[in-house]
Amino acid sequence: MTKTEFDFTPDPHVLIALAQTPRLPLDALCELIDNAVDSSRSAEFQDRPVEHPSIVVTLPSASQFKKAGASVRIRANRSAARPRPLRSPKWS
Repeated sequence: MTKTEFDFTPDPHVLIALAQTPRLPLDALCELIDNAVDSSRSAEFQDRPVEHPSIVVTLPSASQFKKAGASVRIRANRSAARPRPLRSPKWS
């Protein structure tokens, strides 16, 4: 199996838009969970369903949260995304 490399360097316009969009940590967590759900649904539509789809969210305890290095983990057993060409957005 060969590795495929992707360059996800964002366009400067995207960075400016992201910097000016207020986001709470809860928004980011919800977005990641939503992406995992969407991926499972997308696999079904592509006739590659996951037999027993699951999403596991691991949150730090209050004491872990106070320590440096606490992490949030989101794990989903969805099918792997197929590599496809990325397109740059058209900025006006």
